[in-house]
Amino acid sequence: MPTVALPPLTGHLTRENIHLAKTRREVTPEYKDEAVKLIINTGRAIATVARELGINEA
Repeated sequence: MPTVALPPLTGHLTRENIHLAKTRREVTPEYKDEAVKLIINTGRAIATVARELGINEA
């Protein structure tokens, strides 16, 4: 799992001074097709391929 370098915190931890952002990556239908082909052609588990591609298996 990649590590994330966070800036040092100063003061008190509050909801207002913490900003957590989830980014949602847009993928093309072709990318999805290739991901499915990897699963079918290699016989690897969905979770394994998803992890290798850095995506959620859902």
